[in-house]
Amino acid sequence: MYKYQIVEIKEKNQHAGSKARDDVAFFAQQIGYEPIYIRCRLMKNDSVKERILRFLKPTLSWMNVFLKIKKDSLVLIQNPFYHRHFGREVCLKLLKRIKGCKIVSVIHDVECLRGNVWFDKNIKREFDFMKLNSDYEIVHNDFMKAAFIKMGFDESQLIALQIFDYKTTVEVIEKKRDTDVVVAGNLNPKKSPYAYKFLQLNNKFSVNLYGPNYEECGKSDYIKYNGSFPSDEVPNVVDGKFGLIWDGEDVDKCSGETGNYLRYNNPHKTSLYLVSQLPIIIWEEAAMAKFVANEKIGLTINSLEQIKEKIESISAEEYNTMLNNTKKIALRLREGYYLKCTLTECERRVQKQ
Repeated sequence: MYKYQIVEIKEKNQHAGSKARDDVAFFAQQIGYEPIYIRCRLMKNDSVKERILRFLKPTLSWMNVFLKIKKDSLVLIQNPFYHRHFGREVCLKLLKRIKGCKIVSVIHDVECLRGNVWFDKNIKREFDFMKLNSDYEIVHNDFMKAAFIKMGFDESQLIALQIFDYKTTVEVIEKKRDTDVVVAGNLNPKKSPYAYKFLQLNNKFSVNLYGPNYEECGKSDYIKYNGSFPSDEVPNVVDGKFGLIWDGEDVDKCSGETGNYLRYNNPHKTSLYLVSQLPIIIWEEAAMAKFVANEKIGLTINSLEQIKEKIESISAEEYNTMLNNTKKIALRLREGYYLKCTLTECERRVQKQ
């Protein structure tokens, strides 16, 4: 069986996606998914010439996709696409109808599960197209799978990834682990409002912050901002006992659109913490809490007020068990274990048909 994947790139052959998308493309290629690139022209101005080029470049790329892919192949795509392309829907339909190909969609963001009521008609259109034309959908976890079934997806087409893999060549150095919690990511107050409320807690704990857009909110012996670093360097930079998975404005629960989304998604920072050899502290109602508990790689909480007590209640032996389990999972993430297992299952199901 021939296997291909569609990869969006910018004009200078840089991937147009996020770290998670780039890693999916990398690990899929390792097990035989030949990449075919869709070239996205960067917007330079709004002249007639630029409009024509923005139309022609992806259209020609999708024509090449159809011509290159052999009959009865397995074709991997990642949803949602970052850019609107002329020719994409036609090409994928023709691959299915004329060449008998099977389409596998790796799902990243699902805006309707964030709480957004289809704020962008193009996102809704693409989601509906994916639903109608994918043969298999790789969703984040069992909770997202259940949500997709409620939206009318065929359960036999859904496969849960469990966790996103994380490509890194960094050999992680031993941590000092003298700080309770690490928070890494976009620290814009609108994106991570909870990160500005640690000092309001009655049970304070020490925090190392890493990431862009941090706004200084006063001096504290508990909070230290350590700067922003490239994703390839972060695993060797972040240092603490646990990595925190939390979202929203409240300290007693994960609230709002971003907080509620934790009930369904696999935050990529979970994988970042694990390859950085940091056990996890996560909201107990988050979808990833099940994975953390089953693999014994951290603690679950229902309020940030619990963190200090939870950390102090575990013994050194218990923490070392979590740490050793974390290191085992980290090796899997570095090798693309979870994606490769999921794609292998897709291939098995296709061959049974």
